[in-house]
Amino acid sequence: MGSIDVRPSSSVRDDSSSPPLLVYVTGFGPFNNVPQNPTETLIRELPRHLVKQPLPGVDLCGCEVIEVSAEASNVAVQRIHQTVRERVRQCCGAGGITHAVIVHLGVYASDNTYRLESLAYNEAAFSVPDERKWQPRCATVCEAGEKRLACRLPVHQMNEDLRRQGFKCQVSVDAGRFVCNFLYYRSLFEAATHDTDIPVLFVHVPQFFMFDLQEQLSFLSSLFVVIRQRWCECKCEGGAEAAGVPVLRMDGEDGMAMLGDDDEGEEREGEVGVLQTA
Repeated sequence: MGSIDVRPSSSVRDDSSSPPLLVYVTGFGPFNNVPQNPTETLIRELPRHLVKQPLPGVDLCGCEVIEVSAEASNVAVQRIHQTVRERVRQCCGAGGITHAVIVHLGVYASDNTYRLESLAYNEAAFSVPDERKWQPRCATVCEAGEKRLACRLPVHQMNEDLRRQGFKCQVSVDAGRFVCNFLYYRSLFEAATHDTDIPVLFVHVPQFFMFDLQEQLSFLSSLFVVIRQRWCECKCEGGAEAAGVPVLRMDGEDGMAMLGDDDEGEEREGEVGVLQTA
């Protein structure tokens, strides 16, 4: 499939009215029966792509490849969130208004769509060992965490924007129970416990034989533009909750972030933990 032009959706706020967006992107290395993870290639090529085709108002403040292991994910999450929080403080201290987002990428080896993951679960049930030979059968990601955490971005609206641009994508409510979900939950938990206004999103991408490198780079560029527009729109309208987006909120004495009972998602069919994702 050929590349798709990056253009703002006509249904969202004019790009010129949106504050700058800092973006930190991660991918994964090889694992199990995926010796060449497309997200590793995307991370390597993304900086060059954005130099050749810059996005006004979008600043790639960092990108890295994470080993497919729970231990590496734990270490990376703390460092990444600290880096992004510091960059936001620096920009605000200089008198500007800046938003930031952390986007994690993983591969869904058997699918032909981009999946915007809306939920992460406090469960680790690895169908195969991670790259450090850890294979939990029934463990939690964070002992103090709630059952599930939700992305604060308006993923359904974003999905519609991207589909209108020609991208084959969907909103998913189940990222599996392997390292993808582990990293996503850990990252959402980090944002919630530090009470930051930095949303986190996990996106599963297909293999390159489904959509080639240039197509997927174009998708990421469009995704960043849509995030910037929709998140700024959401903030201007009073925040994610006012826009009808499932949000992390602090409940109970422990102050942990959780979803309300009205935010149940319909699970994807299939057994949990057997998806070839990372």
